Amino acid sequence: CYGAGLAERELGHFASGRRSALVLATKFGISPSHLAALLPAGAYLNAAAGAALKALRLRRFGSGAPHRDYSVATLRHSVESSLRRLRTDYVDILHVHAPTVETLASTEPLVQAMEGLRRAGKVRHFGLSGDALQCLAIARGSPALGEVLQIELPAGAQGQPDGPPLPREAAIGSWEFPAARVPSPQWPLAWILAALQRLVPG
Repeated sequence: CYGAGLAERELGHFASGRRSALVLATKFGISPSHLAALLPAGAYLNAAAGAALKALRLRRFGSGAPHRDYSVATLRHSVESSLRRLRTDYVDILHVHAPTVETLASTEPLVQAMEGLRRAGKVRHFGLSGDALQCLAIARGSPALGEVLQIELPAGAQGQPDGPPLPREAAIGSWEFPAARVPSPQWPLAWILAALQRLVPG
């Protein structure tokens, strides 16, 4: 969820009366700053300030790594909060937001809690969103978390997978968005499809 929940509130307004025609996806695991939590609209000001500083090539002070929390308690609280803001009783996809193998070392309690949310009808599918290598590594160890992959390819990555590239149709369950312009987009797609084939053979 972006903007300390503001994006979900706006989407909830839009989805009102047309929920069955939409596929709603959200994320959990990265907490907003204390200031953003108190003043969600400030997220827009923060984004504008960041864009201005970037344009001026100035460094922003005090903008360290975001706080990540993938605990079961955070999962449950995040889902309930998202459902209220989205004005719905279920989401179609819940992504674990930008996990790493280190920050998501123990997945079994999380998977069990997610299955409980599925049985309760609150979440239909689960996925991983973030760096391709990290998400694929986590999904190999915990396939239940990798039903839907929203993965980011590193800019300027190089190398070819072994064997012929897979057809584009094989990527139905994954979304790809490059972190920056990739000079030759053909091989990154083939590379990621090969990784997905190793993850889910056949």
